[in-house]
Amino acid sequence: MTVLNKDASDIQAFYNDIAEEFAADWYANDSLLPVLKRFLALLPPCPKVLDLGCGAGSESMRLKSLGAEVTGVDFSEKPIQIARERNPDIRFEIMDFRQLSPDLGLFDGVAAVASLIHIPGGELALVFSRMSAVLNAGGYCLIIVVEGQGLSRERSVIERNGKRYNRAFYLHDRAALTAAAQPAGLAFFCEFDLPEALSGYGWKCFVYKKDGLS
Repeated sequence: MTVLNKDASDIQAFYNDIAEEFAADWYANDSLLPVLKRFLALLPPCPKVLDLGCGAGSESMRLKSLGAEVTGVDFSEKPIQIARERNPDIRFEIMDFRQLSPDLGLFDGVAAVASLIHIPGGELALVFSRMSAVLNAGGYCLIIVVEGQGLSRERSVIERNGKRYNRAFYLHDRAALTAAAQPAGLAFFCEFDLPEALSGYGWKCFVYKKDGLS
């Protein structure tokens, strides 16, 4: 894995340091289960799904429980360690989204749950191109972000356990995502409703489909 800049290093440190806390919270929180079920309903039976920004693997676990063959990738080492310990039957790799390896194989779906929030607008097209490269023709991408534009300083700077982090939190709206996705052959397909606990904080869920003729 390559750390490309200081912001990336700060993000990595933040998620390493709070990995146990996040795991405790999200393994016990199944609020996204209806969203994941709806996403998998778009895919073929027993689909291969890439969990892009899997963290400690809570949603990877749920995707597998729903019948998917899952591979999870994340930027930070500690969350991946926890994911592997909790889910020994799921493949997890430490990897930068901007440098997804073709060795991962091809997938029927990509789930980017609260992961593109750390990708600046200028790099969205690159990340979509990487997702498209590992997505089968006719496959789908599930994207969950906070709606808006640009860097949110309020959400970026955060204190946890006596430490102060700048985790570079970016807001993205549908128009910006769609413009970045189109060159990669990904078209806006639909929007899913999120639980009120998430939508009330500005979170949105968008689905993109890869051209079936690609």
